[in-house]
Amino acid sequence: MKRTPRLLVAIGVAALSAGVAGPLSVHAADGDTDSVVFAGRIHTAVPVPLVGGPPAGIPYVYAQIACDIVASSDAAVTDPLPCVLGAPGNYFNLACGTGVAMGVANLAEADGPDIFNYEIELAGGVGVILGGATGVVTIVPDPTAGVIPPVGTCGSDFLISGTAVTN
Repeated sequence: MKRTPRLLVAIGVAALSAGVAGPLSVHAADGDTDSVVFAGRIHTAVPVPLVGGPPAGIPYVYAQIACDIVASSDAAVTDPLPCVLGAPGNYFNLACGTGVAMGVANLAEADGPDIFNYEIELAGGVGVILGGATGVVTIVPDPTAGVIPPVGTCGSDFLISGTAVTN
């Protein structure tokens, strides 16, 4: 049977997902459920290679990601409220935009922070958020970073946007 690269990537994502700890529990301080839309930038500690990466993953930080709470189980939230999302972690790369990101997020909002573990399973820059929040995300190279990625890498600056619901 001839295997296509797309099939191998799908097999690799499934294998990597099975090999790392799955979605972890939520540790929300304020106890409510929030629906959030967000957008911002990510910077990795080292450029992401085209294929593979270190076994421990590639550390990344989210610059302060702007977000809005658009719905909440908290009765005091009636209009979209601004918030800030910080979510550093490690990215386990299979190929540019395909892999698993894991970390701890801090959703800073008016009624107290939501702090939770998360996992993002990515394929082609589109991901599913699991763990203490569920949702979808897109991650693409940041063309405004002003840096040409080193040869053989995907770069180290990325744009992120998405929507999630804290559990």
